[in-house]
Amino acid sequence: MSQVLWGIGYTFTSGAHQAWIADEIGEDRASEAFVNGAKAGKLGEVIAIPLSMLIGYYFMINLPIIIGGLSMVGLAVFLLIFMKEENFKPVQHENTSTWKTLKSNMNQMVHYTKASYLMRILFLIALFFGLYSEGFDRLWISHFLEETRLAYMTEGNLVILIGCINFVVMLLSFVGLHFISRSSLHHQLNTIYVSLLIGCVLIITSLTGFALSTGIISLLCFYLIIQGTRSVMAPLEDTRLNKIIPDSSTRATFFSVKGQVDAIGQISGGPAIGLIAANFSIKIAMIASAILLTPVIYLYQLAIKNLEGDRVTLEIFL
Repeated sequence: MSQVLWGIGYTFTSGAHQAWIADEIGEDRASEAFVNGAKAGKLGEVIAIPLSMLIGYYFMINLPIIIGGLSMVGLAVFLLIFMKEENFKPVQHENTSTWKTLKSNMNQMVHYTKASYLMRILFLIALFFGLYSEGFDRLWISHFLEETRLAYMTEGNLVILIGCINFVVMLLSFVGLHFISRSSLHHQLNTIYVSLLIGCVLIITSLTGFALSTGIISLLCFYLIIQGTRSVMAPLEDTRLNKIIPDSSTRATFFSVKGQVDAIGQISGGPAIGLIAANFSIKIAMIASAILLTPVIYLYQLAIKNLEGDRVTLEIFL
């Protein structure tokens, strides 16, 4: 039931905060805001992880989750009171309905996607990211404990171990995002695409290395590279999509659909990778996850080649 409620809530917020930021401060400043926002989020996680470890170890293991839920409720109340929305343009309801507006936005998005070769490539990239990620996210702990022979650890010690690993991940992610925020990397689409391509190569090679490693040091290094790269890529992906969306009225819809495409990939890829792990081994399942992501390298190369032509196509369409 909790996951159903979480899913309903996420559906409402998916794409909304990116669209809100872009509308309120403009497309150019939004790129910097996405990176700085992600950096602030990682700083919050760096602070919260040690506290969660201590609470989970000395009190109840589910208490940090309860505190996190209450914090989200507090954030919702705060936003309800203080969140400004000065550039929002509500739909005129004189001759239309909510369903007609929804249908109109979806039709407009479909038209944009048909006109934009780049947009279709980006949705395919989101699909492949979903296909690979679910298997890795669900199996990495089992693979790590199996290869390092740490499965005998008590629940409390396991909380400390995983917490320490994730603490280092967040610290590295914060440093990476701080470097990006100080550079001009996130201002130009071409450099964003090249950076995302390099990130994909890093994830694929590191995931393969993680699958084949047996030593605790190599497993930790590859895991840190994978998670750190994913954290840095997330705001760049938001910036990329924000820069190519032609109309602010459909921006939230595009972000939401991109998230749903990723979710479809996770729903499809997760059970398939799970079956491979159950019938063969977790190591083979990890390698399969890496293989599922490899088409993204070719797709990003196509995106880089068609970047300028796609801009012209959208300008003509609009």
